[in-house]
Amino acid sequence: MKRMIRKVSWWPWLGLGMLLAGVLSSVLRPGASAQLPQPDPQPVITFSTGNYTVGEADDSVTITVTLSAPSAQ
Repeated sequence: MKRMIRKVSWWPWLGLGMLLAGVLSSVLRPGASAQLPQPDPQPVITFSTGNYTVGEADDSVTITVTLSAPSAQ
């Protein structure tokens, strides 16, 4: 009994591999996924100086307070 060995071309497999590589590279590319919304940063309160000295004779003091971003509340 004679067996016929059929030659199989590798060209279709190469084409399929290139197609799959292209699809996977576009799907797995960093940054291709939807970006999740980032939470707003918490506002930071700062004072113009760290220490204030007020004597008994002083009738007022000026303190500058700065808020880094608008608060959502």
